[in-house]
Amino acid sequence: NGVVDVFLRDTVRGETVRLSVATAQGWADGASFDPAISGDGQWVAFASDASNLVMADTNGMTDVFMVAATGLGGVTRLQGVAAPDGPSGHPDISADGSRVVFASYAENLAASDGNGVSDIVLVATGQDVTILSRDADGGAANGGSIRPALSSDGRFVTFISQATNINNPGISAPGISAIDTNGMADLFLHAIDTGQTVRVSQHDSGIESNGPVVSTPAINGDGHRVSYVSPAGNLVDGTSAMTTVQQVFLAEINGAPVLDKNHIDLKRAIAEPDVKKGVTIAELLGSGYRDVNADDLQGVAVTGLSGKGAWQFSTNNGSNWSDLTGSSESAATLLAEDGQTRIRFIPEKVPYDDGA
Repeated sequence: NGVVDVFLRDTVRGETVRLSVATAQGWADGASFDPAISGDGQWVAFASDASNLVMADTNGMTDVFMVAATGLGGVTRLQGVAAPDGPSGHPDISADGSRVVFASYAENLAASDGNGVSDIVLVATGQDVTILSRDADGGAANGGSIRPALSSDGRFVTFISQATNINNPGISAPGISAIDTNGMADLFLHAIDTGQTVRVSQHDSGIESNGPVVSTPAINGDGHRVSYVSPAGNLVDGTSAMTTVQQVFLAEINGAPVLDKNHIDLKRAIAEPDVKKGVTIAELLGSGYRDVNADDLQGVAVTGLSGKGAWQFSTNNGSNWSDLTGSSESAATLLAEDGQTRIRFIPEKVPYDDGA
């Protein structure tokens, strides 16, 4: 066919299979490239200019396709309810093949996409096509996003973006900011299960990068480490000027939890029938938070206190109690969600009156 094809080499069987095959096992009539293989070796996603890999491919665009590593069952184009109306490319795939991400200019893959720039798209088994590069309210990004890389567990995707409105860490704290004014192509990490997006290419204190991110980033299996290339000079010390050479950086990710005030009610700590036993941290939080680092230690950091009475905590399920005092943003008291840590409020008088 005189064009580039995608092949799979099985090193165990010593076999090579051509995967970019047209319908009826014919030759592809366009080049295929950018292959990504699932961790279990069962699925391959790739981009192609061919128009005969699937039936009725008449959009004349570069599309993203998926095929079983055996080549059996034919090729499937990844799309929404209609043929994509813009080019797509740079796919990546999860270890089990259930999730594929790619960059696309198409505006009909998902609802509310009319920004006219490249977005990061997720196609997941049994789910609607989703755009991941959105602002905190689900609105369209105001700049293009390209070159996604997906963690092998399929929970995190990192990508490069010119958008200034997609950095939504969920909280404001030292080193965490939603401000994006550097005018550079930055690197972001998106937690697919929580919807949280954080900027990675910045100094630990929150200082914005003074150089763009270039080339496709890389992400480890659980999404906690990301590597990328940039000429920025201030990512380590916060002050140096942009360099004339490209450098490789490694960032460790510890995303802030997202709190939902509608499902966290601190009044439970004083509304127990027996106020003396308080509540566990798990009972206090309930379903009111989402943490992108689900494998990390869960809990709360007490940075301030209010109310007429005494806040107390116990680390042995209520056998002994200590007063919560002196907590601040720079000296927080950390209470773990471990089944043994409890918190309670002892009011000065009952019924409680907070003076409101």
